[in-house]
Amino acid sequence: MVPWSVGVDETTTHPSAAGRIPADAMRRFFDAIKTRWNPDAVLRAKNIGQSVGPTEIDWVDLGLIPALENEIGRKLDRMLRNALHDAQRAHKERTGQKPESEELYRLVFRLLAGKVFHDRKVGGFDTIDGASEPHEILAKVSDYYKEPQNYLRGYEEQLAAAAQLWNRFSFQNLSVDVLASIAENTLVDKQLRREGGIHSTPHRIARYVVERLPWAEIPESERIVFEPCSGHGVFLVAALKRLRDLLGTGWSNRERHNYLVRMLHGFEREPFSREVNKLCLMLADFPNPNGWRLEVDDIFSSRSKFVNALSNTRVLLCNPPFEDFKTAERQKYGSGIAPQKPLELLRRILGHARRDVMMGLVLPQQFLTGVSYCGVRKELARRYREIDLVALPDKVFTHAEMETVLVLAHGPKSTEQPTSVNFAEVRQRELNSFMASGLVTRQDRGEFDSIAAAAGLWVSELQEVWERLQHLPKLGDIAEIHRGVEWKPPFIEEKYISKAKRGEYWVRGLKNVKDGLESFCLPSPVYLNADPKTRRGGAWDLPWNEPKIVVNAVRKARGSWRIAAAYDLNRFVCTQAFQCVWPKEGWSLKSLTAVLNSPVASAFAASHETSKHIKIVTMAECRIPKLSPADMATLERYVDDLMATLSKQPEARYELWGGNSWQDRARNILLQIDALILRAYNLPPWIERKLLEFFRGEKRPVSFAFGDYYPKEFSPTLPLWLYVSPNFANCRGSHILRTIPKFDDAAMTEALGEVN
Repeated sequence: MVPWSVGVDETTTHPSAAGRIPADAMRRFFDAIKTRWNPDAVLRAKNIGQSVGPTEIDWVDLGLIPALENEIGRKLDRMLRNALHDAQRAHKERTGQKPESEELYRLVFRLLAGKVFHDRKVGGFDTIDGASEPHEILAKVSDYYKEPQNYLRGYEEQLAAAAQLWNRFSFQNLSVDVLASIAENTLVDKQLRREGGIHSTPHRIARYVVERLPWAEIPESERIVFEPCSGHGVFLVAALKRLRDLLGTGWSNRERHNYLVRMLHGFEREPFSREVNKLCLMLADFPNPNGWRLEVDDIFSSRSKFVNALSNTRVLLCNPPFEDFKTAERQKYGSGIAPQKPLELLRRILGHARRDVMMGLVLPQQFLTGVSYCGVRKELARRYREIDLVALPDKVFTHAEMETVLVLAHGPKSTEQPTSVNFAEVRQRELNSFMASGLVTRQDRGEFDSIAAAAGLWVSELQEVWERLQHLPKLGDIAEIHRGVEWKPPFIEEKYISKAKRGEYWVRGLKNVKDGLESFCLPSPVYLNADPKTRRGGAWDLPWNEPKIVVNAVRKARGSWRIAAAYDLNRFVCTQAFQCVWPKEGWSLKSLTAVLNSPVASAFAASHETSKHIKIVTMAECRIPKLSPADMATLERYVDDLMATLSKQPEARYELWGGNSWQDRARNILLQIDALILRAYNLPPWIERKLLEFFRGEKRPVSFAFGDYYPKEFSPTLPLWLYVSPNFANCRGSHILRTIPKFDDAAMTEALGEVN
């Protein structure tokens, strides 16, 4: 037998390093581990050691936990959907009308709670058959909640829902994380998610935030936690577990429960979310009853309740709705409210919370550099000695694609001493590792006073590179940079863009980066409507009839290769999807295009932008090397060779570049282009190597496999120009071995005879 580590997909599922177990030893093996592999032990493993990374039970790979949770989640999701559907249908058949959604949700979740208590043999619940007597289990759950029987009361509806939940699955080991996830996926439709900005915090994110706050700095009796947008209670559950772990010995079960109820406080206006929240807290504190302080409240209209809650809070945890206020909401909440909901909530918190409150927040990445957040960044730097930031990619949330940042602020200060900012970033390729064990892509540290914080709290990656290049001219100094054209709203693509010319005002242009923009290669052209009546803004007056360089205005990828540039001799008009660069005197189109396609320009964009958009002000700050006339001439010749190779022209100088295919030759030429440009930047070899390692494993925006600059096992620190030079190639052992004459046995015998 071969034990396997079971992960969430084929990449994380593999044979265990433990090796084979002989057939005659299998019974002894299972006897030895039967107490450690039982269901309770496996499910308990997921909550052990979260502050220092995942903990495994000997032979059990933690990759098994997500796999089990996914399977349980799929079954529970299907059961809940069926229960909601059948109860709604029964109500409509009985009354001719749809049920109240809140009463329907309460019915299903009270039945689910009763089933959990039944399977866990909570006193009195285990003797009731909810499938045949749903009214009894519902009444008992309401008593346990200490809440009114405010669920759907029709007996047919109760029987229909109970039939889906009661005898099909055991919920003895139902995970809080599975329940919260199912609540978001099953109970929140697209419209409600969009209108309410609902994007439940992944439980691993909540644990990461909670585990890294310095709770020990707060006296045990004052660790009051408030979550103003508690949703499904993911943050409150994480805080419950953390508080419970911090308690010393000698606490009875009842004392511990009363303490946790006193410490945890949440606001949530959605009734069904409160139902999920309560059940999650009860599961996390099983078998204790309810009592949790979960209030129905709208934080944007609340006054005294919200202020009173903040006045006693020592730890504030929050993942607010990310959407902007709609016009009706702005009218409802009054003038002076900020456009964005996260910003308005931050302003209210900072206006009323204690100065020593610790905060753990999930915010849109706009918080880091957005102009609208200047004031709250400045206030945070004035208040706190330490701010920890973790910039996350999109795809963290199941139903949203926004890029987010975790903000942990702690350590109050009273002087104008600088604030230490511990900045971490997680790229898409490391997201799974971060979610599993908290590993980040990179970490940097910076100090900010309140003025610097107001300008932005981003600590750039490769900071040492940018400091070394400060003496060089900026792109904005040697070129004009502008965004493309736009039209008057509403934008109707069929009205403004066409594959064929449709009249005198239609001009050839470029519509979208996705139409084929790559390094040195323009996308497929279309026709744009240039009718003066439809134009918006001044971009139409730019010198479109002059040659220029076209660069994407939205990142090409989430990784390190963010931009692609191509020179345009066809005088295309470009849409807002592009930035266009007109070089000033002293720079040619081809040479500046090569610089913008170099690793320096892409790394600059990747390390200075916090969102998918690449702003003109950012690109204008990118440093440009000083090239001699001879270097510029060589660079242009290389670009010509690359373009000939990419287009597979017969006159391309293939013999100069080697390789067995046009793809090999194209890579060799591009390496020489990068090497020439990097040599002009004149970075120390170890810093240049750090820059190039920034791109390891990333796909470059070209039509061939470019790969990495250096093999992974290559350890010497050499500048790229030397590494790709013929002299270095001729010094390699593989080349030397190829040049040594080979002697067979007969030749060796003959040579020895001549010597003798």
